[in-house]
Amino acid sequence: GYVSHAEFSPDGTRYLIVKGGTAAVFDAATRKPLYSVPAEAARFTADGKALMAMGAKVRECDPDTGRVRKEHPRPKPDLGWHLVAFSPDGERYAAHVGSG
Repeated sequence: GYVSHAEFSPDGTRYLIVKGGTAAVFDAATRKPLYSVPAEAARFTADGKALMAMGAKVRECDPDTGRVRKEHPRPKPDLGWHLVAFSPDGERYAAHVGSG
């Protein structure tokens, strides 16, 4: 499938691939999958303390396990996530959403 996003964690130990409605996190040294979460868009926060997964809900996940820490309602539920970026402190996000 189409990969919509790829990035390394801030410490470089993991990397993230978003495709097909899933965010998959891999060990950077071994390339072995660690976990996956449902997401249309996802990013590690700048401090590396969370993985934010944007899908049916906005989920803050543990970056090591993928366990959901917090969940928030999805803004504009009828539009899809395209891109997301986080403030350096990880407290705010800017998202591009749309229908195409």
